[in-house]
Amino acid sequence: MPILNPIPYDDKNSSKDENRELKEKEIRERFREFIDNNLDLSSLIKLVDKKNYHNLGMYIAKYYTNGKFSSLIYGEMLKISGIQQVLYGYVSYLYRNGEEKVIKEAKQLSKKYDGKDELYVSILTIENLKYHNNPEIIDESEDIKVLYWSYPISSFRLEKDKETFEWCLCELKKYGNGVAYIECLYMALEIFEPKEILKYMIDLKEFKGIQLNNQMSGWYVKNIIEYIGKNFEGNYELYNDIASLELYLRGIIEWGSMKCTQYIMKKDPQLYADIINIIYLHEGEDRNDKTKDDYEIVQSLFNFYYNIHFCPCENNGDIDYHELKDWVHKFNEKLTEQKQSNLLGNELGRLFAYSPIGEDGYYPHESVRDIIEELEDDKLRSSYVSAECNKRGVYSPDAGRTEKEMALRYKQNADGVSTIYPETAKIYYSLYERYHYQSEAERRRAEDEW
Repeated sequence: MPILNPIPYDDKNSSKDENRELKEKEIRERFREFIDNNLDLSSLIKLVDKKNYHNLGMYIAKYYTNGKFSSLIYGEMLKISGIQQVLYGYVSYLYRNGEEKVIKEAKQLSKKYDGKDELYVSILTIENLKYHNNPEIIDESEDIKVLYWSYPISSFRLEKDKETFEWCLCELKKYGNGVAYIECLYMALEIFEPKEILKYMIDLKEFKGIQLNNQMSGWYVKNIIEYIGKNFEGNYELYNDIASLELYLRGIIEWGSMKCTQYIMKKDPQLYADIINIIYLHEGEDRNDKTKDDYEIVQSLFNFYYNIHFCPCENNGDIDYHELKDWVHKFNEKLTEQKQSNLLGNELGRLFAYSPIGEDGYYPHESVRDIIEELEDDKLRSSYVSAECNKRGVYSPDAGRTEKEMALRYKQNADGVSTIYPETAKIYYSLYERYHYQSEAERRRAEDEW
């Protein structure tokens, strides 16, 4: 509502409270005039813009019924169709200002408003949730509970006690509201023990499917996973369970946050090979052999696979040669078993590109170089080059200066390892040639534009 004579704000907004008081005074006086003139409330409601319905309901409660619930006035408003937000605002204001019995009274009057259960359930959602106080929803029918537990749960409505959170999480799981389940669990991080948080998160996999409809829900998931990671770091017996959870949440959390999945893949090639088994064709297999459902699974998993970046057996910047050799051997055996042995070089190349630096200051680590030398695989080298180039991502052209610097660094790396590791040097000479060519092309283009 506009104020007839507002006080201009100064730099410190010191007049903000004064204007708020003026606004309240204006509304209070207009309601008093409305009552004194015995005007029709329904006519007032029809004059108000629908976007202000909630506030109108609050002001009716505050100034028209003087902060008390009037079943007569509420009943009259129920006769008007399409004003659910007015009714909700009316009951909400009274409940938040001490009229706790208003929920029980209002809900009985609100049954099948406009032929639906929405208002009835909305009234129930106003009530604060404390399991010990036996909230109204506990005794409702299944149909009402299904609708009720599909709604979001505001943090200010939840009593911060363990019993209440256990009850809410159980109901949200029962009625399949995964988004509210995640948000509720985030609120309970300081209530539950870490193992309990992990158990509740693992239970997420029992939901049919979670559609996170806003960025906040994803933010909650990421923070819970980070919490789990910190509390269970080094508890290797739980890593398989946590990794399974991380994989379930792929697409919600990023590869960099999937610490247990990374650990398992670095230690053993089984999981990585399983992913390849799903997304790539096998020897003798035709694309037409795949069903539509197969393609949907492949597409979903391929997006995850594309972002997998790790170097096998890497541990705090170091790699044990014998462990890496064993990893490669097992990986080769698994691919052969899957009739995908032709993919060995391509896959090793894209993984080895994420090797840590060697003790001599050159890339890749000496253990990785040893494997590259032993295999002498053209596909491996080509895949390594492609993966290294893909690391660059989006960039802004600068007449080839950056490309020239990169080319020189790659050449320096190639020269540094060429004597002992000629196969590895070929990778970096290829990178040098590629970026040297790009540098010259960018320089010429920039000169032509001038």
